[in-house]
Amino acid sequence: MSWFTENPWPPIILLIIAAAGMLAVWSSQKRAIWLAGAATAIAAAGAVFLVARAIVTEAERVEKKVHEVAEAFERKDKDGTLAFFSVQRPELRALVDQALEWVDLPNGVDIKDMSVRLSNENTRAITRFRANGTVSYKKLGSHHAPSRWEVTWQKEAGDWKIIAVDRLDPIKDEKRQIFDPRP
Repeated sequence: MSWFTENPWPPIILLIIAAAGMLAVWSSQKRAIWLAGAATAIAAAGAVFLVARAIVTEAERVEKKVHEVAEAFERKDKDGTLAFFSVQRPELRALVDQALEWVDLPNGVDIKDMSVRLSNENTRAITRFRANGTVSYKKLGSHHAPSRWEVTWQKEAGDWKIIAVDRLDPIKDEKRQIFDPRP
């Protein structure tokens, strides 16, 4: 079950349905109590929405980081992209540096189907997502490439840093080599 700050729509929809029901009863009985109840339910729905927008959970922070690192990679911002990776993982940073040289995403990347799982008292997170887009590898032509990724994040000095990246088969979720040319 998702906490309402990550998905406020179920309680909002229930409150709107309750308000509609109270308005229906009010229209037949014309008692002010039903109208006041409907107004209260609508106000509560608005309050739930505003509270949900104001509270940013760790999972939402990590999800935002996934989009930010993808945008930095698309722009070929080497320093910006490497800033998302832990300095404790030089081999991973070298792989990212190589990917920045070899891989182009001319039309950007579309990230979908994201899940975030937090552990270790919210100091480690694993994100799984699909990334689809047109990929050019070593400037040897381009093709549409669906992919699935699992990225492990560690909280370091109050900021989320990537400590592991696994490319997965888009259908079977089996691990693949990062530079596997198969879509």
